[in-house]
Amino acid sequence: MKINSFNYNTLLFFLVRCLFIGICFNNLIIISKLDSWISILIGIIISIFPLSLYYYINSKYPSLNIYEIINNNFISSLLSIFVFFFSASSYWNIINFISSQFLYKTPDILISLLFITSIIYINYKGLKTILRVSTMLFYVTVLLFLLSFIGLIIQTDLENLMPVFMSSNKEIILGSMHLIAYNTLPLFMLLVIPKDYIKIDIKSNLFMFVFASFMIFAYCFLVLSIYGIDIATLLHFPEFHVFKRLTLMGFVKRLENIFSVQWAFDYFIFISFAIYFICQNPLLKKFKFNYIVISLLLVITSNNMFSSNTVGYNFTLKYLPYFIYLFFLLLPIHLSIKKDTNSI
Repeated sequence: MKINSFNYNTLLFFLVRCLFIGICFNNLIIISKLDSWISILIGIIISIFPLSLYYYINSKYPSLNIYEIINNNFISSLLSIFVFFFSASSYWNIINFISSQFLYKTPDILISLLFITSIIYINYKGLKTILRVSTMLFYVTVLLFLLSFIGLIIQTDLENLMPVFMSSNKEIILGSMHLIAYNTLPLFMLLVIPKDYIKIDIKSNLFMFVFASFMIFAYCFLVLSIYGIDIATLLHFPEFHVFKRLTLMGFVKRLENIFSVQWAFDYFIFISFAIYFICQNPLLKKFKFNYIVISLLLVITSNNMFSSNTVGYNFTLKYLPYFIYLFFLLLPIHLSIKKDTNSI
């Protein structure tokens, strides 16, 4: 199976973008406040290290996926369990977004089941279908981003970004670490696709990462320069509410529903690929309908893992980043320095 480089890059695109809405941006507003945009720029630069690390591992073991590189059932199982709960946290976030902003009278479990149905279907079709859908949604997402950016950039006020460096250096760097955790380190999951399966183009990989990162920066810039930090802090999903300022020809309003669909695309691709990643675990791969069981377990877990939104966002702010760094950074560092694949 040979994977087209552009299709692969669109998957990279969605993995970078996905966890910004609701989770990462919420954390940045709390930690770095008005200097969140600075944290993003610093985080993008620091991301060169984990990106280089992942590329090195892929080049060192070109014919192996990440589970074959680990070659240890216990560690592989821990990794799969973490990706499952990481995905469940992400799934909880997007269902919370859809429920609170659009379908507030619809039970979350029903929204979850409707959303997961399509995810089950493309996992049934396999990786190539996930990549084709990712490529198709990429064009729609870019179009929606460009239209919204053009419509909002004229409404910005740079005075809302002043004064600069009001947060401490520690807070700015901590914000950068959160950005890396949620928007760069998930690219570790791409290692489940052996390099030999991909027509690698490093320049296009890097371009897509920078492009997706620019979008993240743009969302932050638009929210803070239009609303200011005080209003942005009060709003639930401020990156969604800023779309309410968009109009068509000055009189057609309520366009936020159209433009925010791009975030549903982000999570759709992320969750689909996360389930694919888990199913590649050698202990699960032998079961024919593993993706259905994992998908349904994901729905149940995401709807019951947090007793309230406050508990959920507190978890994603204070605890989840540590686990992300453990599995998506410390583990690959170890894999990069080990001598063979006989044992981890």
